[in-house]
Order: sequence, then structure tokens, then C-alpha cells
Amino acid sequence: LTGSNFGEQVLKLLQMWQGNSAMEAGCRDQLGAVLHRGLETGAIKEHELINLVLLLCREKQYGPNPLLVHWLEDLKLFQIYCEHDPAFKDSFRQTLTTEDYHKLVGMKEELIREISSFASTVSVPEIMAGSGISLGDAARSFGGRTDRLLA
Repeated sequence: LTGSNFGEQVLKLLQMWQGNSAMEAGCRDQLGAVLHRGLETGAIKEHELINLVLLLCREKQYGPNPLLVHWLEDLKLFQIYCEHDPAFKDSFRQTLTTEDYHKLVGMKEELIREISSFASTVSVPEIMAGSGISLGDAARSFGGRTDRLLA
């Protein structure tokens, strides 16, 4: 692995995982760098990335989970479709258990907190563009339960 840009990224990730100073955001960014560099250089093949995603989804028996719903809602094409059919987004959210639904809401709230923490250096509208998340929140009713949900 050494001697290549991809290898350098993998070794940085390993050092972060081994060190006590590994912060979640830093590890997330470094893992992203490994995946990006791997795809860019061909060190990671498309089918290997698909296998990774399927392996990670196995914990939920490939069923609905808040991480996948969050990811789907962040896809630009999904957002465009939901502009024409807003109920489509709700149909995915309704497949989640109450616990997983609350996890989804928490993920979206955490994303807004992360954005707010560095908003002084980057324009918030620029960050929010295409994220599918608004700064406001709205009350929504799902299957008889009403929760605060980020739009």
C-alpha cells in the first residue's frame, strides 16, 4: 500500500483508528478520502463498494433503516422527485420503526448542528443547497405518531 496515494490514505485511516485522538468527524473524512481515492484510482472497484454497502446493511436484514433513508433523502434525484410527489418521502419514513424514525430525526438534527458549527466560515445557504434539509422544522404525523421532523 505504501508508495501510492491510495495507500497513504489507507495508512492515515489506520493511524486514526489506532490512536486515541480519533475523532468521529476526522475518521469520517478520512474514510471518505480512502473510498474516493480508491474509486478514483481503481484500487476499489464499483462491485467492491456495492459489496461493502450490502455487508453494512446486513445488520438490518437489508430492510428499512434510518441510515439508508437518510442517504436516499440526500440524493438529488430523490429530492427532485419529492418536489413533485411529497408523499413519496413520507412513504420511506413510514417503513421505519418508531426507534429508527427517531434516529433519522436525530441524524438530520446532528447534521444541522455540524453545519451550524462552521457556518461562520462557509455560507449556510451554500451548504444547505441540495441537502434536502431546511433550517426550520415541521410537525408531521406518521402512522398515528406526531414528531418534530426536519423538513
